[in-house]
Amino acid sequence: MQQHNNTDIILKLPMGKRIRDIRWLSVWCRRFTVDFGEIFIPPGLDVPKPRVLPEFKRLAHGLRSSNISILDAKTFYIPNLHYDGAGPDAYFWVGNGSEPNIMGTKVPNEIGSLEPLRGYQGEDIEIQLPGNLTVYDIDWLAVWCVEYRHNFGHVYIPKDLDVPPALGQTKIATTTTTSTVITQATSKPANVNCKELLRGKLNVMWEVMDEYIVIELVGRIDEEQYMAFGISGSHGHPQMIGADVVVAFYDRRQRRFRAEDYYMSSLSQCDGKLGVCPDERIGGKNDVEILSGDRSHGVTRIKYRRLLQTNEAVNDRAYPLDRQISVIAAIGPLNSREEANAHSHTGTEVTVDDVQIDFASKNDHTCTDALDSFRYEDGPQPWAALTILGEKTITARIGPTGGKRGYSPITGHPSWGIAWFMNDLLIPEIYVERGQTYTFVVEGGDDTAQPAK
Repeated sequence: MQQHNNTDIILKLPMGKRIRDIRWLSVWCRRFTVDFGEIFIPPGLDVPKPRVLPEFKRLAHGLRSSNISILDAKTFYIPNLHYDGAGPDAYFWVGNGSEPNIMGTKVPNEIGSLEPLRGYQGEDIEIQLPGNLTVYDIDWLAVWCVEYRHNFGHVYIPKDLDVPPALGQTKIATTTTTSTVITQATSKPANVNCKELLRGKLNVMWEVMDEYIVIELVGRIDEEQYMAFGISGSHGHPQMIGADVVVAFYDRRQRRFRAEDYYMSSLSQCDGKLGVCPDERIGGKNDVEILSGDRSHGVTRIKYRRLLQTNEAVNDRAYPLDRQISVIAAIGPLNSREEANAHSHTGTEVTVDDVQIDFASKNDHTCTDALDSFRYEDGPQPWAALTILGEKTITARIGPTGGKRGYSPITGHPSWGIAWFMNDLLIPEIYVERGQTYTFVVEGGDDTAQPAK
């Protein structure tokens, strides 16, 4: 046995023995028949074990699940999780009190990220409490929107818990809705791979995690545009026909970020059989799992992952790890179906030179521009921020966002297609004075489950 100094270790009993089958455990020297220390197992020991809880309470945004389990002092297993991903600032959230409230703590998602939650469609996931926090310190687990202080659903944590310590021994396999067994990673990459695809407009970052390729696209795109990246249809030059790409964008109607698997059989709009088509429209499936999305100051960041090798030989190309491979990228408008429309061929919105990537790289960082200093230089200037001062009655109405000079350029965030007008002013700053009474006449929606409406 090697030397240990304040080390946590896990021992598995041999030959199928259980803890109830033994009377003692010792550190024993067989050569000199010396007992270095022992612990006796009391008869009738009640061994700590996972605890099964009810499902999430169903309050908003389609949140639901099967019965949630506490696997150990820090780990929750959430099977069959459904959530529409439409909350603008939603997270797994834990805290104390009789109901979920703003005095909570964010819990990283199943891949260890603190990005706002994506949508889930019947997935089985595990999440772990951050820092020194344990299940003994909290009263509830919820999905909570920080911006709107809105509880989408929660489950209470019993006080009579007796679960195993969190030493990593309870990690289990989780599944997606396609029953593909995956192992979720909780560590962040030590190295960064980044390549500039379109100068000043689109970068790609990547890393390989087990049998998956994790990709993050960072683009200077408008809200109604997409960014696409994938494997060229021919090695040695950029070719759209035969290419396998992912189209990533913000869906304004569903109010969520999306990443869709595409195959290009011809240079035309998809007709359901041929063209630039989502795999799902031509008999395949979307093998891409979106992980996170964000938009700030005109820059959109979307992270997704895909198996290095899927089971769709026709529509999907394998990502090789033994050589460089030619890739293509583009930026263009979305059509009325929220699908990729034709882009320009000027070289500023599509790769015209051969770009090759070795996806097995550990620290291939050639990006020169982080893209996040963008302020709509090529378009009209945003309208100046407006203010309301000294008015005691304020009427709030829902109206349009103001296009390229309105909500998104002013705030740096994607709009949901609607914006508040206060006294007929687009999203003004309202100044109020302590001790005064103000009347708000709100002419908006009354669906409490959909704050955006």
